[in-house]
Amino acid sequence: INLQARCERMLAMQIEVQSGTRRVHSVILTLPDKRPTRVEEQQSQQLSSREAEIVREANRTLQLMSAEGSAVAFALSLEMVRDDMKVIEQRLDRYDVSEFTQQIEQDVIDALKEMIEALKKKRQELQQNKNNPPPPNNNPPPPQRLLDLLAELRLIRSQQLQVNKRTLDYARHYQGEQADDPAIQKELEALAKRQARIEEMLKTIATGKNR
Repeated sequence: INLQARCERMLAMQIEVQSGTRRVHSVILTLPDKRPTRVEEQQSQQLSSREAEIVREANRTLQLMSAEGSAVAFALSLEMVRDDMKVIEQRLDRYDVSEFTQQIEQDVIDALKEMIEALKKKRQELQQNKNNPPPPNNNPPPPQRLLDLLAELRLIRSQQLQVNKRTLDYARHYQGEQADDPAIQKELEALAKRQARIEEMLKTIATGKNR
């Protein structure tokens, strides 16, 4: 599977959705009560449908990765990005084009860019090894990995930093009654689960169980 091409496609789609979100948000800010009219609601829902397409693309990629047994840390990062895409889809469906939603979109964009960069580096490394093969010996070559351990750890660390930042952002943006909103509660629960999965993945890498 061409993971880089798939991630680049998702990135382009996400940038497009973020531009649309910003556009709708800027219109709402000009309205007298700063509340969306039916036009903005429809535009937001169209963006939500577009986001659902990105979620489907992420799901297809994850299915291919599990069939191939590629790097688990990369797969986990993509899963977490996919979960953020779902949050964006639900927010846009309820006409939430706020700066907070835009920030989650930016987090997805940043994560996809980092994943693409990691894949590019690995591809360059493979090309260099191909051009400069090691001297022959009788030992079989080690199995080819999607990413090396260091690259996997960097992706996991980025996810950890994102969880820390998002937790603080929720505390700042949602207080009192807003924090009791069932949709926000659901997002916070998902964030707590993400933290647990990151810790689990780090243990897996530390014990070498992902080898």
